[in-house]
Amino acid sequence: MTRTEISRRLRPHRRVLVVAAEAALDRAYANGDDTQPPSKTQFSRLVNLCGEATCAEELENYLRYQAGRSAKGGRDDWRMGFVDIIVKAINEALEKEIDLGELGREDQDLARVEAWRLYATYLARAYTYRDAVAKSSRYGGRHAR
Repeated sequence: MTRTEISRRLRPHRRVLVVAAEAALDRAYANGDDTQPPSKTQFSRLVNLCGEATCAEELENYLRYQAGRSAKGGRDDWRMGFVDIIVKAINEALEKEIDLGELGREDQDLARVEAWRLYATYLARAYTYRDAVAKSSRYGGRHAR
């Protein structure tokens, strides 16, 4: 199956991935320092890596490696709690909502990577909005609560 065919197959499931990404970000912002997301640049790097990966495990390994390296903290770092939240959210979406069972092993890997690429894109978009709202709230903008 080609990447285009995989992408078409996932099209009806994009809503599930958008909802999973936004819910993961909501949980991250609500749960304290260990679950705060990294910078926008880090999300862009993840999206780019999704274009090169051959399996979802490669992406999870990258995120856990980055979280391990960043254990000292910092705005640009992947925090362990955040990585746990986003990995759990996509895995639940893939297991409960997106049936890849009839695909062969190689096509399942391709479909999971493509789902990750979409999910990472939606995470980056949700982060951009949440970050703007947070900045607006700090400065008394119209989105201040």
